[in-house]
Amino acid sequence: MAFLPSIFINILVITYLTNDLVKVGAVYTVVRPPIHEIGPEAALISIPGEFIAGEAYEPLCIEIQKATPLKLWIGLTSGYPLKLPNPIAVSNAIDTAILDLHAAGMSLDAPIFVGAHCVGGIFAQAVITKEPDRYAGLLLWAAYLTNGTSAYDLGAYPTPVLTLSGDLDGNTRMTRIGRTFRELSALVTSDPTAVYTKPVILASGVNHGQYASGELPPNVLESDIPSDLSLHDAHMRIANICSVFMVVTTDPSAAKAKTMLRKYVSLTNTTFEPLFEARDLEASGEICDWAIQAQEMVASIPFKYQRILNITSQLYPDEEEFIRSKPSVVKDKHGDVLASATAKVYLPFNPIDFSKIKESADQIMVKTKNQKAVERVLGNGTYGHMRTCREINQEALRWALRRASSEARNRYITRGRDMLFGKDREANGFKWLLYSLEYEYTAEGDLVVTSTSLYTDPDYLTPRLAGMYYCKLLSPYRAMEWIYVDSLKPYNP
Repeated sequence: MAFLPSIFINILVITYLTNDLVKVGAVYTVVRPPIHEIGPEAALISIPGEFIAGEAYEPLCIEIQKATPLKLWIGLTSGYPLKLPNPIAVSNAIDTAILDLHAAGMSLDAPIFVGAHCVGGIFAQAVITKEPDRYAGLLLWAAYLTNGTSAYDLGAYPTPVLTLSGDLDGNTRMTRIGRTFRELSALVTSDPTAVYTKPVILASGVNHGQYASGELPPNVLESDIPSDLSLHDAHMRIANICSVFMVVTTDPSAAKAKTMLRKYVSLTNTTFEPLFEARDLEASGEICDWAIQAQEMVASIPFKYQRILNITSQLYPDEEEFIRSKPSVVKDKHGDVLASATAKVYLPFNPIDFSKIKESADQIMVKTKNQKAVERVLGNGTYGHMRTCREINQEALRWALRRASSEARNRYITRGRDMLFGKDREANGFKWLLYSLEYEYTAEGDLVVTSTSLYTDPDYLTPRLAGMYYCKLLSPYRAMEWIYVDSLKPYNP
C-alpha cells in the first residue's frame, strides 16, 4: 500500500462519505474528447493518488492521447473529499465517468481502461474485480496488486493489468515492483502471453510524482527521489508504455506494439537482474549463500587447501532452531573438509504490503567457525586475514556496487548519501542474540551500520561452543536498496 497513514485515515473518510458526500455526488468527471478522429475507440478513466487533484493528471493523459493510435477518450475523476480516494468514492467515480463519457459521445461498446496512481490504484483494482467484464484493463501507476488475497495475484487477476512504476520512485520503491516482476517471470514460463496481458515495467528516470502535474503534497515530496527528466519528458515515457499496452490489449495482433511491450519488459528485467542476484544471496531454498561467503572470508584459507574445503550453510526459518544451531568443520575419511555455517534472515515486518518498507532483510544472523578452528581441521599454512563482521559488511556494499548497473552506481557516487561502518560490538552469547544490526544516521544523512560479533577460542571450556565466530550481517540486497533507492531520497532528520 502506498502510504501507511492513509489506510487509517481512509477508514474514517469512508464512514464520512457513506453518510454524506457520496450521496450528493461530490466526485465529478472532466471529459477530454479524442484528439484522433480515426482509429479504434477506447476510454481511459484516471483515478488520482492521495492528496492530488484529479485535474493534475490531465497533462499526462493528453500525452497518452498523443502517443496512442487509438481514438482515446479521457475521463479525469476528481472532487474526492479531502483528496482521498477510497473504495466507495472510486467506485462511484468510475460509474459517473462512464456515464459522462457516453453522454459526451463515446460509443457504448468502447473498451474502458482505468489508470490509477498510488493509493488510487489500490482501490481501483478492488473495484474492477467486482465487474471485470466491464473493463478492458487496468493501468497501475506507481502501484501494484496487493497480496492480501490470492484473488489479487498477478496471474489470477481477472483483467489485463499493466504494473508501471519509475526506477526513481521513492514512495513505491522499485524493489517492491521487483516482487511483482518475479511473479510475471514465473507466470510467463507457463503462459507466454502474460508478457502482453500482465506486463510489469519500470520507466527509466521517472519518480513517483511525475505522473501528476502542479504542486505535489508533502507526503510525496518528503520521500521521492529527484529526477533529471523534465515533467514533459517523464510524461512521454509513461505515455508510450501505456499506449502500447492499450493497443495490444484492444488488438492482440498488433505486432509492432507487441514488440515494443516485450522490449520494455526485457529492459525491466535487465534493470532488476543485479537486485535479484542480491536477493537470492539472502535465501535460496534452505541455503544462505551470503553465509557461505562469510565463512569463506572468516576462514581465509591458503590456496593449497581450496580444493579440499567445501563450505555449505543451513538457513533456519525458525528462530529457536537457529539459536540452538551450531556451525561445524569436520574432515571425512577421504581427507575432504566440510565447513557448515548457519543463518537466520530477518525480514522487515510488513503485514499490509506497505510500499515504503524495504524488501531486503534487516539483518542476517550468521554463525561460522573461526579461522583457528578451521586451521586445526584443515592443516597449517599461510592463512590470510580473518575478516571481522565489520569487514564482511563492508564487502556486502562493495559487492553491491560492483554488480549495480553503471547508471545506478554513478548516481550513487555523485548524489547518494554514504554508507559507513562502525566498529563491531563484542558480546557474549546472550548479548549477541539481544543486539540487532544497528542503522544510525549522521547529521549529514549518511548511514552508519554497526554489527555485533561473538568470538570463542578453539580451546573454550565448553567444546560445543568452542571456535565460533558469530556476526550480525548486512544483506547485500539491503546494500543494493541503499544504492538504488534510499541513499537518493531526501534526508529528513
